[in-house]
Amino acid sequence: ARGNEFSAWRWARPEGGPAFLQCGRQRVFASISHSGDWLACAVAGAPIGLDVEASRKPRDFHALAAQVFSPDECALLLAERGDPSEPFHRLWTIKEAFGKRSGNGLRIQDARRQQPVAVEPGEDGEVETWQGGGMTLALVRPGPEHLASYAAALRRGWSPDNIRGQAAADEQLARIGSDP
Repeated sequence: ARGNEFSAWRWARPEGGPAFLQCGRQRVFASISHSGDWLACAVAGAPIGLDVEASRKPRDFHALAAQVFSPDECALLLAERGDPSEPFHRLWTIKEAFGKRSGNGLRIQDARRQQPVAVEPGEDGEVETWQGGGMTLALVRPGPEHLASYAAALRRGWSPDNIRGQAAADEQLARIGSDP
């Protein structure tokens, strides 16, 4: 969306839907998330959901999962060997993003109905999809073929860490350079 003075834009929130900025017939949807030192924002022309989670403190991941995850997701978490925090946070962020995209937030009855559909490596990297509430949400982990674009963004000044900035970007470039 472009044009018009900032003051001409208004927040709108339809009953049971996500909030958006509107100016005339133009709509802009946004989703914001923060956790620890991380902050993320996504802006789109359609409803969008985004969540980030920094694993900062010990938690009983299995007890939390029993409250929010589907039985299949709980089984996946229980089958995980070692630290359950990564698979827990992967599923948790999907559920949070789903709730933000729908405009309803994280509602237990909805979260337990979302089901993982597939985890398959593809041409664009590993893709996990979830379905629920009339939506499909995808988490994409880019494959090696995207490494050149990622490195180019780092060299242009983008950083994966909004606190450490260029130092984090330089660390990522060094890792990429040391692992041909």
